[in-house]
Amino acid sequence: MTKTELRKLKTKSVLNLLVEEFNAYNIESSDGGRIDFWVDYKDEEPFQFQYHRTYESVDCYDATTLAGVGWTTEEISRNLAAHLLESKIIERVGQHLASL
Repeated sequence: MTKTELRKLKTKSVLNLLVEEFNAYNIESSDGGRIDFWVDYKDEEPFQFQYHRTYESVDCYDATTLAGVGWTTEEISRNLAAHLLESKIIERVGQHLASL
């Protein structure tokens, strides 16, 4: 199997995992090897994530560290929820890729 075939297999497998275990939706392929998707979590607004095919990494836009002061309780709560969900997804994707 070539590197390209292996990467495609891993990507398809990870996307299936995200849909089956985290109910990912609105999955769109972006330029540069990135795939955007959305995940609902608890009572929060949906979170936007990105899976990077090359680095096999997952990032959540809302999990960016909040700096400074002046954040509302709702913003801090949403950021914490994003961090928790991002950690769960990263851990599960890592386990899944290690098993391939």
